[in-house]
Amino acid sequence: MTETSDVECLLRLLGPTPKNVLEVCCGSGRVLVPIAMAGHHVTGFDLDTEMLAYLPAKVNRVKQHTPHIDIHWSEKDLFQGDWGGPYDAIILAGNIMLNIITEGDYDAAQRRMLALASQHVQPQGHLILHFDCFAHPEEVFNSQRERLIFEGTDDRGVYGRYLICSGRYDPQTQMARGSHRTELTLPDGSQQVCYGSFTKHIPTLAQVHDWLQENDCAVVEEYGDDQGNPIGVKTHKAIIMAKKR
Repeated sequence: MTETSDVECLLRLLGPTPKNVLEVCCGSGRVLVPIAMAGHHVTGFDLDTEMLAYLPAKVNRVKQHTPHIDIHWSEKDLFQGDWGGPYDAIILAGNIMLNIITEGDYDAAQRRMLALASQHVQPQGHLILHFDCFAHPEEVFNSQRERLIFEGTDDRGVYGRYLICSGRYDPQTQMARGSHRTELTLPDGSQQVCYGSFTKHIPTLAQVHDWLQENDCAVVEEYGDDQGNPIGVKTHKAIIMAKKR
C-alpha cells in the first residue's frame, strides 16, 4: 500500500545532497523509486520476487519524465547475499525490524541484520531505521478485538486494509503471535480477503540502541512519528538515524 509520510520523512533525513543509498528488503520500490527520483544513487534488494516484479514497469513509467534516475535492484537474501557498498546511507524501513523472517532466534536475527548494515555503510555514513515501536506491546497484541494497522491505496489503484484479528504477547520472550487479515479492493471493484498468522519479536528501544552502539553507530536523530515528534508512550513508531563512527 502507498503511504507517503514515511517516504517524505526518509527523504528529509537523507537530505538534498545526492548519496549512494541502499534499501534492504525494498519490495516493489515504494521507497526506493522516490529516493531515486530525488537524485540519489539507489540500490535495493529483496528475496520476494513477486514484489520485485513490479519494479521494471514502475521505473519505466518514472523514466518517461525523469530519464536519468540511477536505480538498481536484485533478488537477494539479506543474510546470505553480498550487499555491495560501502554506502553513504542504508535504509531499513518497511518495518523490516519486526517483519524479519528466520527459522532461528528472532532477537539474534535482528541484531545480526544491524551488524551487517553497519559493515556495509562507510565511516560517517548513516543507518536509517523505520519500524513499529511500542512502549506497551501487551496493549497492542493482548486483545481479542480487531485492530487496524494500516490502510491505503497503492499506485495500481488497489485499496487495502491490514488488521490484527487476535494476538498474544509474551513479556518474557518479547514474542508476539497471532492472526491477521488483509482486505483488498481491486480497481475493477472485486474484493479479496486473505487470512494469515504472524510471529514477531518486539525489541525495546533500549535494545535497538545497544545493538547500534555495539556496531559503532551513534544515534544522531530519533523520532516517534514521520512528522518529527519525539518518541513517547502514545507513539507507535521509531525513526532512528545513526552515524557510523
